Amino acid sequence: LQKRLRRITVYVIIFGVAIIAAGGLISASLRRALQDSVDSRIESATEQYRINLNRRMDADLQTLNTLAGFFQFGNMDIDTFAQGLLASYKDNNYIRMGYFGKSGTGIRVTLDAQIDMSVSVDDLNDNVAAVVREAWDGQEGISYIYSDPDLGEDVFAYAVPVYAGEEVAGALVASVSTDVFARVLEDKTAFNGQGYLHLISGSGSILIRSKERVILEKLDTIYDGRYISQQEQEKIRMALEAGENCFSNFTYEGTTYQIYLEPLGVNDWYLFC
Repeated sequence: LQKRLRRITVYVIIFGVAIIAAGGLISASLRRALQDSVDSRIESATEQYRINLNRRMDADLQTLNTLAGFFQFGNMDIDTFAQGLLASYKDNNYIRMGYFGKSGTGIRVTLDAQIDMSVSVDDLNDNVAAVVREAWDGQEGISYIYSDPDLGEDVFAYAVPVYAGEEVAGALVASVSTDVFARVLEDKTAFNGQGYLHLISGSGSILIRSKERVILEKLDTIYDGRYISQQEQEKIRMALEAGENCFSNFTYEGTTYQIYLEPLGVNDWYLFC
């Protein structure tokens, strides 16, 4: 009888351990499935913001290309050209526009009707000068974000080539406030109000920060403040250098939050969710 009891006891223990192990596996499987579902929703929502931002840039470039086709710089006097630029402002997001011939000088017009004559490309911000030269080579360009002291805000610039016949005669350039991007990022439709998006550079610098965010402190980079562990920082750096998307996390006031980074496909810009 004792042997039988011991045998039954062993069976019960084994059965109990098996149930616990199976329960643990099922629980882990359910947690993984839930996490995969959350990850998939985050990826899908972030992808929609990436598409929206690229559509915004494509639309701005298309408008600029259309304007470039309308302006016949060789046969247009400066006043007519300036008035044409000013008239175009009501239909786009540009806050300053200009034309720079391949001679290296040009004209700029701002939204408040200020006209700058004989502006040298060498005197432009390096980011703008770079895309102007790209346009001289026949390529559309989008500059990096920079702070413009004359406009008093952070901006970036588009530039497209202007042709005289088959030859590039110059570049039409337009500056746009980063507020245009911010409005896209602050649209909570895709996240249903449950996530925040920032725009960062490949080095981790925060270029555009959401007004609503977990950490209210204005950090210069995502690595400041020691909210992201060293191990996760290294993981993020490797992903940014490779131009890959990446999941990570940070801890703030005892709560851990998930991070997702996706390359925008323009310059070295990343969406940071």
